[in-house]
Amino acid sequence: ALHELPDTITGAVLLRIDRLLPSPKLVLKIVAVAGKDVRAQLIADVAPAKFTTEELQYELEYLVSLDILIRDTSHGYCFRHDMVREVVLGFLTFAQKRFLHNRIASYYVDSQDKNVSPATLANHFEEAAKGMDPSELDVPACKRAIWFLKVAAEEAMRANEIDDANKYLARSQVLMQMLPSSSGPFDLESALGLVDGNEKLLRQVLDQFLANSSASLARIQLLVEANLPPPPVERER
Repeated sequence: ALHELPDTITGAVLLRIDRLLPSPKLVLKIVAVAGKDVRAQLIADVAPAKFTTEELQYELEYLVSLDILIRDTSHGYCFRHDMVREVVLGFLTFAQKRFLHNRIASYYVDSQDKNVSPATLANHFEEAAKGMDPSELDVPACKRAIWFLKVAAEEAMRANEIDDANKYLARSQVLMQMLPSSSGPFDLESALGLVDGNEKLLRQVLDQFLANSSASLARIQLLVEANLPPPPVERER
């Protein structure tokens, strides 16, 4: 965290970033919130101030030349040092980070990026949902976070990553407790509305719903059978 960094290092990084013009600063803030493998198209869609393709590419190459960003993959960018990312996050207010998480989550849902994971979506929706106090909770974003945390937990279980699965489920339980009692159910129709246009996420939602429905039907059948009276014994004639 930023407050754990030595003052001399923090001051040097702050001074270096503070000297940047507004456009590269904005790019850095979006990359800081988005995390790793941040594509140029994400930055262009999320940025409140619009860049042309040429302008954005220039800013990205400039930040790479300053050794602040590196190419994470053939198409993505990330910070060379996590310490610098922490400093940039420190420039953002709580409201600004929440806004960017919401924009990034919406971008991933609307895009056809097949590489986005449920865990990534859950993280952005979770951060977008939380307010400074319970009254500021973004209920739709909270429901989205819960859904994708459950999908992420199922993926982790299939990969035998039990610790990660338990962490995802624990986070979903915390968010469930934050939902107001007046909020409506999170059913299949509302879930499908979250991922309209994204084939991969649509398949994940349907798979989870079918798995949950099958499990629910099995539990209902067991309860019914447990409470049914025994079949009548036929009397011998």
